[in-house]
Amino acid sequence: MRKVLLFGLFLTSCFHSQWSDEVTAIIQQDAKNKRHELLLLEEIANAEINDDMDAFKFFFEEYIKVQRLNINEDWKEHPEYIEGGLNIKY
Repeated sequence: MRKVLLFGLFLTSCFHSQWSDEVTAIIQQDAKNKRHELLLLEEIANAEINDDMDAFKFFFEEYIKVQRLNINEDWKEHPEYIEGGLNIKY
């Protein structure tokens, strides 16, 4: 019985997260930024539809301010990674 418990403890101690806390934090920030971009793009589209140049300029300037993070290709496999790009935005 003791050997089984020790073996089980050994197995569970060998498993660890594939992703470091730092990578996870970067991926989460990237996802937050992309969600914010999508909101701003919706507002930009609404401003275009309503021919509201003041709103368009405001939201476009906010859109430009959103930080873009360079994500390693390997990190794109992270379960919290959100795909971005033109096909998503419009």
